[in-house]
Amino acid sequence: LDIADSPTENIIKHFKKSKEFIDDCLTQGGKVLVHGNGGLSRSAALVIAYIMEKYSLACREAVTYVRNRRFCISLNDGFLNQLAEYEHIYRAQTLSNTSEAATQSQNMLKRKR
Repeated sequence: LDIADSPTENIIKHFKKSKEFIDDCLTQGGKVLVHGNGGLSRSAALVIAYIMEKYSLACREAVTYVRNRRFCISLNDGFLNQLAEYEHIYRAQTLSNTSEAATQSQNMLKRKR
């Protein structure tokens, strides 16, 4: 991925594609190495976003989880702010998907009666 290590870079737009790629690899029994130039900011942000969404963690929890495994991560302020923003985005999407699934189930039950 072509991502600048800049606080003004929009990294959120890469989270979905990165998660899909990681999930696809793991589903096929593969392993994934996420790396960049130094492995301190961009790659850490992508991994944190993945951990947040995959395990329904808050931004702080995911940062702590990753930092405990790679102590040298150093997210730029822009990426950290976007990760905090992404927490609200993915939680809203999850809530919307859950609500939509519940509505579909209710409609299906009504048809069976």
